[in-house]
Amino acid sequence: MKTAEITRIPLKLMKKHIFSLNEMEMRNQKQIDKNKRFPDKIRISANIPERIYSKKRKGILRMKSIVLTGDHIKATDKQHFTFFKEEFEKQYPGQLITAGRNCFNHTDFFDGTEEKEKILISESSAVDVITSHKSIIVFKESFSEKNYVGDLKNCTAVVNAENSFSIKTLAGKELQTITCGLSGKDTITISSFTGDCVMISLQREIVSCSGKIIQPKEFPIKIGSTKNLYIIMSYAAAGLLIQ
Repeated sequence: MKTAEITRIPLKLMKKHIFSLNEMEMRNQKQIDKNKRFPDKIRISANIPERIYSKKRKGILRMKSIVLTGDHIKATDKQHFTFFKEEFEKQYPGQLITAGRNCFNHTDFFDGTEEKEKILISESSAVDVITSHKSIIVFKESFSEKNYVGDLKNCTAVVNAENSFSIKTLAGKELQTITCGLSGKDTITISSFTGDCVMISLQREIVSCSGKIIQPKEFPIKIGSTKNLYIIMSYAAAGLLIQ
């Protein structure tokens, strides 16, 4: 009668295997907790076509995208999204797609036959991953510890220079950061007011979503439906970047 051979696993290998399983379980649980906390989380990958994931729907895009992140409670938060929607619709008629909070339906976004590239504007209290050079993330004034931002690479972030938490969140991330404020150090500032217009000043060169280098310049923007200076400056920044 043959005796069964017993394969002995080295203790070091066994410990390593158990550790990797435990680590995987912890990561999975962390992701589950994150999904519960931020149900309207946005994820945009670097792959072409780009992908945006929401809680309920999954869609495929090949377009430039602007994501506004922060709260949705204050009047200025709602005003931020409304102003962007109104002004970009005027600037890009027929090209704009807007997706409000938890309203993601990507089935007809791009089928490859469009003459002009579509532009998506959406908002979310949490952003999981954005690694596409075609994407712009705009931090609302209300962005705080309650909000979540994960892995940001290659994209461009637009922030209020006075929101120290937004600045701290972006520290060490591989992306282009555009600061908006009234200081000579900020990328975008306001140089003067003329009636119903503000004169925007781009104080250093930036790179647009299409890779175009935009040199420092001044240009007017109509105030429109808001008098909030940061909303106007962030719109000016997004308008330059989306080119």
